[in-house]
Amino acid sequence: MPKSSYQKRRIIALQRLLLEQTDENHYLAMDDILRILEADGLKADKRTIQEDIYVLRDEIGMDIIELVRPRLSYAVVSRDFELQELRLLIDCVQASKFLTRKKADEMIAKISGLCSKDEARQLLGLVNKSQVKSANEAVFLNIDTIQSAINDKKAISFFYREYHPTKELKARPDDKMYHAYPYAIEYKEDRYYLIAHDISAFP
Repeated sequence: MPKSSYQKRRIIALQRLLLEQTDENHYLAMDDILRILEADGLKADKRTIQEDIYVLRDEIGMDIIELVRPRLSYAVVSRDFELQELRLLIDCVQASKFLTRKKADEMIAKISGLCSKDEARQLLGLVNKSQVKSANEAVFLNIDTIQSAINDKKAISFFYREYHPTKELKARPDDKMYHAYPYAIEYKEDRYYLIAHDISAFP
C-alpha cells in the first residue's frame, strides 16, 4: 500500500528514535514513543506505532523486539556492527598516526553513531586522546587524488618532502617534481606507500 508523506516522516522518525535510544539492554516504552513523536509534531496512537514497527521489522528488516510486560516496549537488539566491532574500528582510528586529531574525532563520532546513545557513551568513554596524531590535514585529499588517478589510469605529479629531526617538513635538495602512473596504494605499518611507474625521465 502506498504510504503518505506524513506516514513516511513518522516511520523515519520512529526508526531514528529506536536506533538512537534503544539496544538489547535499553527498551523504549510505547507511551514514551508516542510522547517523543508528538513533541516532534508527529501524532500517532498505539495501533499506528505497532503498524509502523511492523513495516520497520518485516519490510525494512530491522531486528526489533517487543516486550509486553511490565510496559509495552520496543528495542533494536542487533545492528550491522556489534559493539565489539565498533570498538575495534575506534581502536584502529586511534592507533593511526597519519590521521589528524580533528579527523580522528570526526571518524570516531561517525562510528559511535552506528550504535545507541548509551552504547556510544561506553565507546567514547574509552577514547584515548593522548596518542600522537599527524598535523597533516591533506592526507585524505592526497589519497583520494591518487585513487582517482588509478581508476582513471592517469599520471600524477608530486614533490618529495621529508621530515627532519626538528619535525619540519622540507623539500629534498634537488626539489624535483616527479611524474608517475600510480598502480596501487598499500597500507603497512601505519604508513601509506605508493606503487607507481616513474615517468619523470621521459619528456
